[in-house]
Amino acid sequence: MRGFTGNPFVDAGIAGMCAAAGVDNPEQLDMAAIRRAVDVLYQILLSDSAFVDRKPYKVFATSTMAMLFPNSPLPQVGFPTPDIKRQKYRERVDELVGFLVQGAISDADVACFACGQPAHMYVGIDRFPLVGSSNQLLNFHPLLGKGHPVCAFCALAVQFLPLAVMQTKAEGGRLWFIHTADPSLAVTVAREYGVSHLQRLVAAGEPLRFAGTWACPGENGAVVSLLSELGTGQHARLLEQTRYPVSAIMFSNDNREQFIKRIPVPHQLIEFFNVLQQYADAAGRFENELLRSPAGSSIAGRMLAAEPIIALCMRHDEQQLLGGWELHRLYAQEVLGMNTKYIHTVQEVAGRLVTDERGKKTLNALKQVRDVEAFNVLLDMVRDGWITRQQLHLLSPPGEAYLAGQARDYLLGAAYALQHGEQLGDLREEEEQAEAEHPLVASIERVGNGLSAAIDEAKRLVGSLRQAQRPQEIRRAFLRLIATGHLRWQDFLFFCPPDDANRHYQSRDYWLAFLYDRFRREFAREEASIEQSISQEV
Repeated sequence: MRGFTGNPFVDAGIAGMCAAAGVDNPEQLDMAAIRRAVDVLYQILLSDSAFVDRKPYKVFATSTMAMLFPNSPLPQVGFPTPDIKRQKYRERVDELVGFLVQGAISDADVACFACGQPAHMYVGIDRFPLVGSSNQLLNFHPLLGKGHPVCAFCALAVQFLPLAVMQTKAEGGRLWFIHTADPSLAVTVAREYGVSHLQRLVAAGEPLRFAGTWACPGENGAVVSLLSELGTGQHARLLEQTRYPVSAIMFSNDNREQFIKRIPVPHQLIEFFNVLQQYADAAGRFENELLRSPAGSSIAGRMLAAEPIIALCMRHDEQQLLGGWELHRLYAQEVLGMNTKYIHTVQEVAGRLVTDERGKKTLNALKQVRDVEAFNVLLDMVRDGWITRQQLHLLSPPGEAYLAGQARDYLLGAAYALQHGEQLGDLREEEEQAEAEHPLVASIERVGNGLSAAIDEAKRLVGSLRQAQRPQEIRRAFLRLIATGHLRWQDFLFFCPPDDANRHYQSRDYWLAFLYDRFRREFAREEASIEQSISQEV
């Protein structure tokens, strides 16, 4: 029974062979199917279109094929005419088919390096990409052989590699293909972007060239554009069924520059495109506003790294969120793993900031701060009552300060979407179970609630912590609580451990959030009383 081998070049060739034979997986590759596939291979690679010399395209049979199999029969300069090249190419492929037809048993004592079956021959880069030349004096092949040992089937499968290859740009760029053990995905890509594409060019008498017209050209852009296309149209359910790892393989087997690069595709990104297809407007905006934007390549790179993209999609001068909120909400949930409660909090807070006249000042502050300063604005939002301390813990948990910048971006993105008339949706019914409190937050809540009968002490602590810029100043603020009996020695060590300055600053920041939020009413009443006293004295 035939199957994928794990070698990317052999597997891509097997996918191309399946696509040419019209079968859905390698298990269906019997000899009849292989013969059909070989006929299609000849119809494409030996067609007149493969030898057309028309600018701006390269001659496919010679220049392009030299990037896959240099010195093989088609690009071989020693074979002067197309007819001789065709004849030599047929002889090579027919020889491999002959091995399979005869069921030839290898008497070699070495195994195929791709699949582990007994090898039939040794190959160099003219038959197998990136294994080095067949000159054993220049290369150290396994066991100092005259090439890499392969079986007849793997050698034949690699000949179908051109039927699975694409390019990163319409006018050229890197050669690449999708590598996965999922037969549905691998064969569909080879069929649509390899065999069918090349057959259309042959039928039209156009010069052969690999598929390379993407919404966003370039290495990352081409991969994300392909995933976006696969998530829509007739293949809408293809990504939903994919459970195997997927990678994009960029390569060149050109004698002048041999190159290979693997780009893993995060599975959560596949899930994102699978969900995105259910939102036609968001899917259309993704391609038109994100992939086709000047930042499209950068956005694609971040998506393949499963990193946030919303900061690249905001136009602060126009207060615009490219792609719309729904798209970024789905990306946050499917790729970044943000829960519904986080999204609901962002939407609820952004809604109040946009509709309240006082919110403009906070939005401007969010717009102007850098990542490292974003937490200070969130802390001010607790003080001013825009968010609770629990919402601060959700948006920027202790120990993960970098998330404050991300929270700033999502708050601004949601606000921009609202300002452009978008509806953010109501997610309240989908709220998830609350997660366990962070130990720092739990300790602050426990100790801080003991100050409910000591408002003056709480207010004094706010003043001390707001002014504390160094660890010793933060410790001094908590030492006073020990002196007044509101803090135990063990708690002091927890909030201000020796030789851990970061914990000092975390304690200061999250204590301030607690005090602002927990005693907001008490502080407001006291300030109102003071103002009333001053007014009476006057």
